[in-house]
Formats: sequence, structure tokens, C-alpha cells
Amino acid sequence: VKLGPDLNLDQKPYEWLLRGQFEWLWAKAHDLQAGAEWHQTRLMLKGRFARLPAELGSGFDYGTLPVVEVDALGGKAVTSAWIQDRWKLLPDFSVSAGGRYDSLDITGEFNLSPRVSAEFVFDERTTWRAYWGDYFQTPDPMETVPGWLNPRLRSHLATAWGCLVEKTPLPGHILKAEYY
Repeated sequence: VKLGPDLNLDQKPYEWLLRGQFEWLWAKAHDLQAGAEWHQTRLMLKGRFARLPAELGSGFDYGTLPVVEVDALGGKAVTSAWIQDRWKLLPDFSVSAGGRYDSLDITGEFNLSPRVSAEFVFDERTTWRAYWGDYFQTPDPMETVPGWLNPRLRSHLATAWGCLVEKTPLPGHILKAEYY
């Protein structure tokens, strides 16, 4: 990004992901799914730019901003594992329950996230689903760059829930109405 004649900001993100997952139909009404992954993100940041202050106020003069230079590498790795069992309670109704473990290397944080869902198939073209679960959101890669890193940097926990109806009016077309 060119910010002026001698001002710029260059980002070079790198990402590695190793993932494995398996599914086991261990009983007629049970479908067990489990997996693990390791996800590393690196961000090379190089730049020379005028850094905006936290508060601008009125009559602000952009020409007096101090010039900041950065040439650093930030990164994080997240290790995760999950397991979920899907029970087919009735021919058209199933319930899933499971959990996920996530661990973040740069802060030493870990989280156990429960998740549940239900599904009812009205007919071959109409399905109702409901879900609830916690999700572990790690810091943005830009936040891991030394000099930009907040010493109190932490992940966030988000809770997601919702329900939806999915209809297939024609082959290859899906109509969804979702509240979340």
C-alpha cells in the first residue's frame, strides 16, 4: 500500500495448515466424528508511515504526524482437536453434541468449547436445523507483530446460536431462511 511519495505499508502473510479428520459409524444410530489440526500464521510487516493518534479532535493537522518504521515478523500457532457424536433418534430427527479444544501458543491460552445441534427433515426437499456453540477467536495476525503487539493480547470467546429452514425448490438450488 502506497501512502504517499515515501510512505508505504507492505504485508506478506504466510499460512500452514495440517488437518486430519475421521468419521466412524459405530452403531446404526450413531455417527462419531473427530479430528485435529495445527494452524500457523506468520505475517512479515514492513513499512514507513504516519501513525494516527488514538484521538484526533478538531483542527487536526495530518502533516505533523510522526513517521513510524516497522520491519518485523509476527506469528501464532493454534492447535485444535474436536469430537462430535450424531444420534439419529428418529428416522427424520437427529441431535449432535460435541466439543472442541483450542490452544494458542503466543498467549498460552486454551479453551474447551461445547456445541450442540438438532436437525429435522420434513421431506426430501425441506430441513430444519438449530445450533448453539462457543467459538474461540484468536488475535488477528497483524496483532502478533512485535512493536504492534499488545502485552495484554488475548483471544475472545464468541457464542453462536441460530435456527434455519432449508428448502430445495429445484435441483441445484437452495433457499435458506436463517435467524442467528
